[in-house]
Amino acid sequence: MGGPLARTMKAWVSGKRRPNAKNLDAIEHAYRTVRRENVAAHLL
Repeated sequence: MGGPLARTMKAWVSGKRRPNAKNLDAIEHAYRTVRRENVAAHLL
């Protein structure tokens, strides 16, 4: 993993920067999607 996205993610994780509202929504949506798929897999 490299490039601008890696630097952005590293800055977010380290607390040097915060994601803007649009990116925060995208992160939340991706998290909920993966979480829902993982929970559903355990219910089958």
